[in-house]
Amino acid sequence: MSLKPLVLTLTGLLVLTISACSRPPQDSADFIASIQEGAAHSSEQSQIVDQNFETVISAIITNSNNCLTKDSKSIITPSIYLTGKNKATFSLQIPIEADHFWQMIPKGGIYVLVATISAVTQQKTKLTIYTEKSGRPAMKTLMDWSHNKANSCSLY
Repeated sequence: MSLKPLVLTLTGLLVLTISACSRPPQDSADFIASIQEGAAHSSEQSQIVDQNFETVISAIITNSNNCLTKDSKSIITPSIYLTGKNKATFSLQIPIEADHFWQMIPKGGIYVLVATISAVTQQKTKLTIYTEKSGRPAMKTLMDWSHNKANSCSLY
């Protein structure tokens, strides 16, 4: 009797068990860590912007709200919160229903982009954007907004 079918069956069960146990990032810090650890199809980009922190934050809030009200079919959820003096985090999430493979969906949905924003000087702000593949159009849009270019609304 050959052990090959048994080995293949056990390997398949192991793969299914591991994938069933995996979970999406549960918060923005978890998402950033997964990108920094080399998650598949992910990217990280940093840029210093010649705008002060308040101007950048205001532009991101205004433009994300404007874009989402223009697109009544939008399913993407933006959020921004201060994380310290002259520091903030912006995120985009897509709400999805939990199923048997993804039982631990974070509140708000799956993260597709997280940006950390911090003042470098009084007139310069650093944006670091972490994204997975479906969030890449939003990466360019977010950079445009930080430079006060409000003509872009491509979030996904």
